[in-house]
Amino acid sequence: MHGDRSTWPLVRFGVIKDAWALYKQHALIWSLTMLIVMAANGVVNGALHAVLQRGEPLGPGGFRLFLPATGAVRFIASTMVSGFFLGGMIRMAGRQIRGDAPRLEDLFSITECWFDLLLVSLLIGVATSIGFALCVVPGMIVSGLLMLAIPLVSEGRIPATGAIIQSWQALKGQWLTAAVFHWVLIILAASGLLLCGIGVLVTGPLYCLSVSILYQNFFGWGALPAFKKQSDPFPEV
Repeated sequence: MHGDRSTWPLVRFGVIKDAWALYKQHALIWSLTMLIVMAANGVVNGALHAVLQRGEPLGPGGFRLFLPATGAVRFIASTMVSGFFLGGMIRMAGRQIRGDAPRLEDLFSITECWFDLLLVSLLIGVATSIGFALCVVPGMIVSGLLMLAIPLVSEGRIPATGAIIQSWQALKGQWLTAAVFHWVLIILAASGLLLCGIGVLVTGPLYCLSVSILYQNFFGWGALPAFKKQSDPFPEV
C-alpha cells in the first residue's frame, strides 16, 4: 500500500471492461450468485420493512443492492443489508482475480468479519445519507470516496473505522473521478432492472467485480499482475 498520496494508482474506467471479461469466464456462477443475493436481500429487507412499518417497501422486490431507499432510516438499513452481501461477493471476486474459480460458498465465508461488515455498511449509510441531505451531490461524493471500504474489510480484514479512513485517504485526491466512476458503476449495474429485473443477473456482478479490481489496484499488489496476465483480453497499449 502506498504511503504517499501522489503515488496512488488512478481510478480508471477501464476496470469495467476487465470486470466484464471476468464475468464471462464464470457467467453462470456469477448470475446464480446474483439471484441468491437478490432473494436474500428481498427476505431480509422485507423483514426490515415489517419491523420499521413504513408506508412503502425498501425497493423493487425488496432488492436494494444498488438503488437507494427513500428516507434516512430505510436508506441506512438497506445499505447495511446490501453491504453484508456485497462483502461476500467481493470475496468471491478476489478469489477469481487471484486466478481461482469463484465459489458460491465464498459468498457466506465472511463470518469472521460480519460485525465489521455491518458496522462499515452502517457508517457508509449514515455518511452518505447526511451527504444526500445536503443537496444530493455531497452524498454522491462521499459514496465514491468510501467505495473501497467494504473490500478493505472483506478482503483486507481491516476493522470498519480503519477501512473508512483508508478508503477516504486513497481516493480523496481523485474525489471527482471516484464519485463519477462509482455512480456510473451503480447505474450500469442497476440498468439490468429495466429488463423485467432479469438483466441484473448479468449487470449486477459487474459492480462487485469492478470495485474488487480497483481495490486490487490500490491495495492488493501481489494479485493484479497475475490477473492481467491470465485473463485480460484487452491489454493496454
